Amino acid sequence: MSKIKDVDRNKVIKKSGSTGRSKMIEECAECRRLSESYESVTMAWFRIQGNLRIAECGHDENSAQILSIELNLIGDQRGALRQAIESHRSSHTQQLAYSAARA
Repeated sequence: MSKIKDVDRNKVIKKSGSTGRSKMIEECAECRRLSESYESVTMAWFRIQGNLRIAECGHDENSAQILSIELNLIGDQRGALRQAIESHRSSHTQQLAYSAARA
């Protein structure tokens, strides 16, 4: 859970993504960390996917098999990070509701 006590509504930004409903706090270090991790893992996923297609086109079955396993593993990492991001962002939504109720 976030440790931010009062949330300035001007510092909340809508973040596009799988749901489009998530919110993120610009200054939140955890939001930034999760976002950067997800970006890094996603870039690796695209790189591996490209390498897999090259291996498949070149009929390199050994490489294709290894890359398929790597692609599945990194896909799992992406999924876990997406869940962590949504969970963390929901804490900001709850915080905003709490701040609004107190105002």
